[in-house]
Amino acid sequence: MLRKTSIKLRLIAILAIPLLALLLSSGLLLNRMIALHDDLDSLYEHRVHPLQQLKNTSDAYTVTTLELLHKYRGNLIDQEQLISAVSAAIALGDKNWALYLKSRHTEEERSLIDKAEKLRSSLNTFISKEIALTSTGQLKTMSNEVFSKTLYDNFDPMIQALRKLMKTQLTVAGEFVARNDAEFESLMSQLSGLLITLVITLIALGFAIYRSVIRPLRNLRIALITISDQADLAHRVDISGRDEITQMSLALDGMLESFRSTLERVATASNKTNSAVTDLKASNRQVCHSINEQEEHLSAVATAINEMSSSISEVASNAAQTSSYACDANTMATDGQSKVQDNLTAIETLSESMQDRK
Repeated sequence: MLRKTSIKLRLIAILAIPLLALLLSSGLLLNRMIALHDDLDSLYEHRVHPLQQLKNTSDAYTVTTLELLHKYRGNLIDQEQLISAVSAAIALGDKNWALYLKSRHTEEERSLIDKAEKLRSSLNTFISKEIALTSTGQLKTMSNEVFSKTLYDNFDPMIQALRKLMKTQLTVAGEFVARNDAEFESLMSQLSGLLITLVITLIALGFAIYRSVIRPLRNLRIALITISDQADLAHRVDISGRDEITQMSLALDGMLESFRSTLERVATASNKTNSAVTDLKASNRQVCHSINEQEEHLSAVATAINEMSSSISEVASNAAQTSSYACDANTMATDGQSKVQDNLTAIETLSESMQDRK
């Protein structure tokens, strides 16, 4: 399978897969971190901040109002200060209660809120009545036992309702935190599993790519060594796949086939040359035989020529001698002729002389 892809793509894959996995893991982690951040914001917005609002409401209705009523009975503040401070405290409590009602609530919290809302209305009515008693002075003249019993009988239910809401708020917040912790642990487990899977996948992929590269290279090396040691141009490399090593193997096989074809042509030409040389050698033998025969004939001719030359020399010598003799004879003949001519001349002269004498 891997041999059908190029080595370049395999190397890109072994780099790209970890990068993609890292990006995927980072994206997943970033997404979960954003979700956790949003959950923390939600925890603060819907659990921590509302808890503070409940505390402010409780302080305004219970602590501050109760403290103001006790201060008024102890003559620490007058009626006007009491009315002003209680009105401010109730306004602050109502404001925080209204803000609390805007937050997200569970079904249990809604049930408690409905009860607390009724108790808050009753408490506001009670506080208004207590403030009204300041006009007649009954609030100060009331016995401590009656005042305390009446006061706490009306305030305690509201205090208990707010405490239940706070407790529920803390319980829900704890469940929210526990759920987030579980999600975080699940996320860490998923990331750990993803990383382990990624590492195993990378090891397997790296080993597979290693084998897909090293094995054909080893086969190619063995083939080259075999060809080099045995000079076997008919040996072929095991070719499978479409990668660069396959292309090299094909090129090597093509080169070996070209060499083998060239050598076959050279061998054919050598055989033809050998045959021609054999024929030429036979012709040379015949030529040598003919030359030897001609040499023998020439030797015989040379011998005959030498003998003829000797005869010619003798003939020439005899001819020269004859020529000399002829020349001498000619000279002698000439001299004889001259002498004969002289004799004739003398005879003629003598004849004329004789005739003249007659």
